[in-house]
Amino acid sequence: MHTVGKFNERGKGGSWTDHSNYNYSKVKDYPTVLVVGYCFLVGLKLRYILGARLDHITEAMMLYPSQARRAWPALLVVATFATMLGFIYLLLLWCVPQVLVVATLVLVVLFPLAVGVLC
Repeated sequence: MHTVGKFNERGKGGSWTDHSNYNYSKVKDYPTVLVVGYCFLVGLKLRYILGARLDHITEAMMLYPSQARRAWPALLVVATFATMLGFIYLLLLWCVPQVLVVATLVLVVLFPLAVGVLC
C-alpha cells in the first residue's frame, strides 16, 4: 500500500479536512481458508500468534461445522451403530417386553438418584 495523493482542506468554522488516496494490492502473506463467507487463518497456532480472536461460541459455530466434510467416515460409523442399537432394542422389546420395560423404568429412576446422591 502506498499513498497516491494527499491534500488538506480548510472547512467552515476553522476545521481542517485531510483527503488521502491509497492504492491497495492483494498480497498473500499467510494461509487462510474460506468459511461461511469469511477468511480465517489456517491453524490455531497461527491464529493466536497474529492475535485474531473470536468469541468461542462464534468460532465453534463457524469453524467446526466446516470440518464435517472430513469427518464423514466417523459420522457414517456412528449412524450405523445407532441404527443397529435401535434394531437390537426393538428386537429385545419384541422378545421380552416386560423385563425390558421394567429395567428401563428402574434405570430411568435410579440413575438420576445415584447422580444426585454422588454429586
